[in-house]
Amino acid sequence: MTNHDYIRGLLMQSADALGKLSDRAARADTISDYTRVSQCADLAREEIDRLNPDTLAEAYDVKSFYDRAHAAVVSLRCLRNQLEECERLAEEALQHAKAVTFALEDSTAEDDDL
Repeated sequence: MTNHDYIRGLLMQSADALGKLSDRAARADTISDYTRVSQCADLAREEIDRLNPDTLAEAYDVKSFYDRAHAAVVSLRCLRNQLEECERLAEEALQHAKAVTFALEDSTAEDDDL
């Protein structure tokens, strides 16, 4: 495989990773995900306002608060997973770009030796 074929392959892999990144980002509904986190936090605060520490007797008494707080954590985890996958795809494209740069530097060095 020539250096140009290698570079062509790297560029195709980069384009593929960036295409997947674009598709994933387009499918992500981050506005509603952030809205869900905000709503969960607001609802959890409302549950706290309803709680009276003097009358709490068992874990069930704070279940609504717990559930709302847990829903916020789950929503944030979903957002984090989406962002991590997007970051992975962008890093993959960046690594290919670095490999193209190194391949070009190597070919330039070989041409200088001639």
